[in-house]
Amino acid sequence: MKGNHLTMQRNNKGYRDIKQSELAPILSQNSDKIVLLTFVSSWSGSSSILNEIIKHIAPEFEETVIFLKIDIDKAKRLKHKFDIENTPTSILFQNDQVIDKFEGLLSKTKIKRRIENFTLEDE
Repeated sequence: MKGNHLTMQRNNKGYRDIKQSELAPILSQNSDKIVLLTFVSSWSGSSSILNEIIKHIAPEFEETVIFLKIDIDKAKRLKHKFDIENTPTSILFQNDQVIDKFEGLLSKTKIKRRIENFTLEDE
C-alpha cells in the first residue's frame, strides 16, 4: 500500500501534509517536478496565512510543482538537516536538490515569482 500512497502523492494537485519519512521518496520519485516543502507550526499565525496563500497558488502550478507542508514540531530531523530556524520556512527542491529557500510570510505574487524562476526556465 505504501507504493500507492507515493503514487497518490505524485499525482497530488493540492497542498498536502507529509511526515518526515515521506520526503525522500517523494523527492526521488518526482525528479521531473519542482517540490515546494513548507515548514509550518500550529502556533504560528504566519504559518496559517501562508497555508491559505499556497492553497490558492497550488492549482496554477499543478503540472509542474508538488506542494507539501510539514509540522516543524514533528520533523525535528528535517528541521536540523535544512537549518530551519523560523516558521514558516519554504524550500524548493528540484532533482533532489535545494534550489531556493525563503523564510516568513511572502505575498502570493512573490511566492509565484520564486516558483516561476524555476518553472519558466524550461519553456
